[in-house]
Amino acid sequence: MKRIDTMQITTLKQAHAIIGSLGKPSKMPGNAYGLPASNAGFVPVICKERGLPVPLQYGCAVGQVLARIPGTPCYKCYADDTGNYTYPSVQIAQTVRLVGLYHPQWVEAMVFVLERAFDKQFKEALTEHLDTFFCNEHRMPNKREMQDLHTMAMHDVAYMRWHDSGDLLDVWHLHMLYDVAEATPYLKHWLPTQDSQIVARSNRATPYNMVIRHSSQFVDGKFKKRWQHVSGVTTKHDETCHALRNNNECGDCRKCWDADVYSVTYPLH
Repeated sequence: MKRIDTMQITTLKQAHAIIGSLGKPSKMPGNAYGLPASNAGFVPVICKERGLPVPLQYGCAVGQVLARIPGTPCYKCYADDTGNYTYPSVQIAQTVRLVGLYHPQWVEAMVFVLERAFDKQFKEALTEHLDTFFCNEHRMPNKREMQDLHTMAMHDVAYMRWHDSGDLLDVWHLHMLYDVAEATPYLKHWLPTQDSQIVARSNRATPYNMVIRHSSQFVDGKFKKRWQHVSGVTTKHDETCHALRNNNECGDCRKCWDADVYSVTYPLH
């Protein structure tokens, strides 16, 4: 890909021009960032239509293999050809994000966007909790109560979910996510992946505020003990994710981001 000139990032417009847009899943707190999933056949088409350089890598490397194997979590992938992921606007957004990864200021731009998104969302959440407190108590909170409201607001918004679609491309991609996590210590980052070998090849420690969940490659499969955090899909009705029982929302649950939780399992759906 051709050389890209750098600039001083001072506006959201400049930052979004590099990274694309953030996702805001209705199911979970905070923000998300998705890339094209397993087959990603639309990427070169969209790049050509919009005059963008075609990235050297795209799609889920391991997912493309697993998507053809019945009994794997990636078989008939939800992010491949179903629901919102089939909309042209979503595919364009994912492609723009993918191309942006190759920009030399991607980390700087992502941190810029996350900082401002967090500030806005935290203020909104805190205002909502303050309004509720005032309506219930008919007074302003004292210092301890204000600290509790701050904690509640953080619980609402201080989370980032990487790759609600797509996966890691290589070690350089993983290290850019590490850089972002280290620059945003006020956020908890959750990174699920099927490509554990990319993580294994890294010579850097995972940031303290990031949880990498290594996904089991088979439904009802066993977890590899070498990984600190794992996730999987189950048909045994013993899932630890209860979103489907909770109107398809996380509610107060934050297990996926919790470094003290070894395993998170999701029901097959």
